[in-house]
Amino acid sequence: MLNLGYERKVIHGRRRLMRDDRGPPPVKRKRQESPSDKSEASDAVQQTPPHNVVCIGHHSVSLPFSHGLSQVSLKTDAASSRLDASFEETTMAADQQNSSLSREETEMKVEKKDNSTQWELEEQDCLLFQVEKKDNSTQWELEEPVPDHTYADTKDSSNTPLTMRSIHFQYLTPQDVHFYTGLPFDAFNKLILLLRANGTKVGGILGLEQQLLLTLMRLRLGLLCGDLARRFSISIATVSTIFSSMMSTLAKVMEDIVVWLPRSVVYDSMPYTFVKNGYDRTTCIFDCTEAWLQRPKKLMARAQSYSAYKGSNTIKFLTVIAPNGLIMFVSDVYGGRASDKYIVRTCGVEDYLLPGDEIMADRGFKLEPHLEAQGIRMNVPAFTRGKSQLAEKEVTKTRRIASLRIHVERAINRIKTYRIFKQALPIKSRKHINTIVFVCAGLCNLKGPLIKEQQEQ
Repeated sequence: MLNLGYERKVIHGRRRLMRDDRGPPPVKRKRQESPSDKSEASDAVQQTPPHNVVCIGHHSVSLPFSHGLSQVSLKTDAASSRLDASFEETTMAADQQNSSLSREETEMKVEKKDNSTQWELEEQDCLLFQVEKKDNSTQWELEEPVPDHTYADTKDSSNTPLTMRSIHFQYLTPQDVHFYTGLPFDAFNKLILLLRANGTKVGGILGLEQQLLLTLMRLRLGLLCGDLARRFSISIATVSTIFSSMMSTLAKVMEDIVVWLPRSVVYDSMPYTFVKNGYDRTTCIFDCTEAWLQRPKKLMARAQSYSAYKGSNTIKFLTVIAPNGLIMFVSDVYGGRASDKYIVRTCGVEDYLLPGDEIMADRGFKLEPHLEAQGIRMNVPAFTRGKSQLAEKEVTKTRRIASLRIHVERAINRIKTYRIFKQALPIKSRKHINTIVFVCAGLCNLKGPLIKEQQEQ
């Protein structure tokens, strides 16, 4: 009977362990006893005398406490001591098992957290590897990976001051000379020889080569005087003085380069395209062009320089070339309002024309009656004024003239490659505009032939 009670307690302990795994058991509320129940229980206790219950096999026998108390006391004391010891052992085992379970759960949580952090670290390492791989594939070898879309390390360059190296002719390559001046290296050296033969006197800090280089850089690149002063390590006033004196000297030299060719020389150097199209007696080609001008303050000057064709204030000048592409004449500049006919009549180009010459020009030069009276023939494209369409001969003539007259536009384009004409010319430099146009035309004659046929010959 005692062993049976022990087993029940052990079973009860196991159930408790199982409940601990699932969580704490639900708390059962005790039913409150009413006063009537308490009175009935007390009456029952008073009616029955105290008995001692002893289990024998499968039967239980109740004995009064007075009967056999001395015989059963020893056995009950030993059984109760054994029962208490076994109960303590089971509770200790249950506590150990609970502690081991809680420890395993905490270890699982920590391991899960460590795995997540480890996965995050591995992901970051993978991203860093991708960035480093991208940088190494698109750049040179870098000691440290730089952020994405950053293709330069500016740590060292941010603290270094910007310095401009002075330009000197002795250290320039032929490619540099062509870039700064627009002239081949041999043509630049020939121009220096012409200046020295002309008796050009040089004074100041810079030599002749440096002063010529400064002037041509101003024309070719359109640089400001302040920029040139920093490049050559001189003052702005010195740059302005050098430019003015060198331009007047170059204008004297260009008088021997921009010349009107005799008729015999023009015929001897006639390109084959003119001969093939039936215009082998052409002596010159006319055309006018315009360049931007700063808006004048005076109303009269503003009205005279306004061009309806450009819609702005401009200067206008006449350019005359030979059939072989050489620039023979450049007029003074006029306001953009002046017509082509007015410029031809007043610029002095008629003094170079002789009876029997043939001139090729655009439709804007309405000078046929005036020039025919002098025995000069003018070839211009046909007009459609007063006609529904051109005749077949007129269409053929217009196409041939247009294909040949294009050479004068190419010559003008050479003049405008000097970037000083790309920007609006200042009003304060109006005294030097004629010289600038004439010098640029002479510099174009120092370049290679304009027509490929002449270059092949």
